[in-house]
Amino acid sequence: MGTRDLENLDAEDMFNEKDRRNPLVLCGAIATAGVLCAGLLAFRKGDFNRSQQMMRARVGFQAATVALMVGTVYLQGKT
Repeated sequence: MGTRDLENLDAEDMFNEKDRRNPLVLCGAIATAGVLCAGLLAFRKGDFNRSQQMMRARVGFQAATVALMVGTVYLQGKT
């Protein structure tokens, strides 16, 4: 699907098309949210060491997700 084809899609079709292009971005976003929730729960229970570990893991998952997004855009630009 070329750039000109994307101009003819409505918002819903474009969203669905992006999901099909790189599902790892969606997985990364879900993993980031999961680790964030786990870290917040640990903080609420008073387990500050575990909370800190979860927040560090969240940063890693978030960085990986952003790298996947940038890589996807880069690879799509080459086609």
